[in-house]
Amino acid sequence: MSEEEKQEELEVLESIYAENFNFYPESGRFTVSIQAEEDEDEVAFNRKTQYDVYPLPNFGIIMTFNHAENYPEEPIEYEIEHIPHDDGQDEDILVGEDPSWFQDLDNLIKETIEENLGMAMAFTIASAVQEKLTEMSEEHHKKRKETIEKLKQEEEEQKTKKLIGTPVTLESFTQWKIMFQNEMKKLRLEKATKFEASMADRLTGKVQFMNKTAKLEIDVDLPEEMQNMEQVEVDEALFDDLEDLDLEEELEGLE
Repeated sequence: MSEEEKQEELEVLESIYAENFNFYPESGRFTVSIQAEEDEDEVAFNRKTQYDVYPLPNFGIIMTFNHAENYPEEPIEYEIEHIPHDDGQDEDILVGEDPSWFQDLDNLIKETIEENLGMAMAFTIASAVQEKLTEMSEEHHKKRKETIEKLKQEEEEQKTKKLIGTPVTLESFTQWKIMFQNEMKKLRLEKATKFEASMADRLTGKVQFMNKTAKLEIDVDLPEEMQNMEQVEVDEALFDDLEDLDLEEELEGLE
């Protein structure tokens, strides 16, 4: 390619990219700044950290070109450099580290050069890079948005559960009923055990009656004429059916 043809290529690039194009006569190098196209309504969302999901690195690069000696039969020489966000901070990459999508972009450039050997290729490369950057930007921001929406929905579901509690299903009710019945059975067994233990040391109704009778025989001071009366024998078998009666309260009323 003649010097005149190379100059024509530079003029085309300058007319298209305007302030995003720079030529350096002393070295013959020229640069093109390329930025992914973004929906204006999405820019604020894409730049804001939400639910600990940080903004993505800026999808913009500076391409530096240099015509090879036998250009365009020889590949054009190039370098790519990432352009950070306006504030200079890209949350998910380290200083000096290229974004994860840089390799895909570099592969695209190499393929475009190979396909266009023998022709002026700087504009073709820049156009392909512009399209690829926009495509990757949309794809990565879509995934990021889906992640944020998922986290937002999970947060809202947690708040709803706190307000209305967990909905009752047949399965959850059955599990609760089984647990409740087992707990009540356990409480009844404990209560029965305590009752049996407390009854173990208590006197039967017959024994209590005999003790009360004996007490009357000892404590009551009968008149002399009654002391000479014949003693009435008591058939203890008559009280066999009273084993389970608690006569303590009735006998206390006789005292």
